[in-house]
Amino acid sequence: MKGKITAWMLSMALLTTMNQAKSQIVLNEIGSDGRIEIKNIGSTGVNVLGYFVCNGAVCYQLSQLGIICPFPPATINPLAPGSILVGESDLVELDGGEIALFSSSNTTDPLALVDYVQWGSSGHPNESLATTAGIWPTGGFTAAIPADGSLEYDGSGNEVADWALAFSPSPCAENGSGCQVIAGTIETDDPTLVCVNDSIADYVFVSFSGNLSPSWYFVATDSVGTIQDYVPESTSLNFEGAPTGTSFIHLLSYEGQLIGLEIGGKLDDVQGCIDLSDNTIEITKVGCVSGTHEWEQELAQLVLSPNPAGQVLHLSNLPITKGEGLTFGVYNAFGKLALPPVTVHAVNEDILIDTDQLQPGVYFLMISSHGSLVVRKFIKL
Repeated sequence: MKGKITAWMLSMALLTTMNQAKSQIVLNEIGSDGRIEIKNIGSTGVNVLGYFVCNGAVCYQLSQLGIICPFPPATINPLAPGSILVGESDLVELDGGEIALFSSSNTTDPLALVDYVQWGSSGHPNESLATTAGIWPTGGFTAAIPADGSLEYDGSGNEVADWALAFSPSPCAENGSGCQVIAGTIETDDPTLVCVNDSIADYVFVSFSGNLSPSWYFVATDSVGTIQDYVPESTSLNFEGAPTGTSFIHLLSYEGQLIGLEIGGKLDDVQGCIDLSDNTIEITKVGCVSGTHEWEQELAQLVLSPNPAGQVLHLSNLPITKGEGLTFGVYNAFGKLALPPVTVHAVNEDILIDTDQLQPGVYFLMISSHGSLVVRKFIKL
């Protein structure tokens, strides 16, 4: 028994040593178009033309693939340190598949299996062999390969997390070099405090600088990154009809395909060749009328005149106050208090608000009483 255990331990040690020795040749990128890219990440040249790539029992010797690079193919033998070989095949299945890389034609021997990846699902034919070889976790698989995309290896390790989806493939080049998107910064001159239930459009126009992508979305999220709205290649978002609260505008620049951009999803979960703007624009959304009792309807009858206003703003058609009275506050377009709140406990005639000290622009008058709130927009000339 002792001899059998010793033989088994020696066998496992040999397997580990041989795989470590061959691990300088790795699968580097798997393309949706069937491209298979291998790379020599070691310090010595290796003759790889005798290597095989397989999906299940279907295998091709590397010399049988349509070699895209390096060119001329004679430079493959040996494949120099840091060099990349890309060949065309029909082995890649987008929804779920595997690629196993063997150092010889003995494709049932774990000693010959030097690298492995599976995507979309687990249980592919060579998974157990890769697990035995110690180069892939049992049951592990990456996301499915996107159309016009690829799977890219990060250069170290044998875990699922060492592979990532790429939406701008980089055949014959270092991984990641295909995605060069910069979103830059965004800004607006429009009000960032908007009244969202007055049936008047609340467009916020946004400009950007430093954006190097031909494709983009403006995306509105809440404070935890949940997507509330998005518009493609526009210059504005309309917040009319949106729930009250706070929104944040982001610029999402991208190339190629996007996955996960949907209302209710998380912005952090969007995948693709993307970049987000360096900053966001915070939008405060208020209801023009809110409350649960009769004061809501009474406050809704409020009239502001003249609008646009000059030195004085008249408030008329006010309800008769009882108890706590009416509280008035004026805020600028960015949600900052422009005139301090004033509470009036008896209203028998119009109220005059001195607006002479306000700078020209858009303002919001907020009036509250008995738990109800009305917000009215006016312009100061």
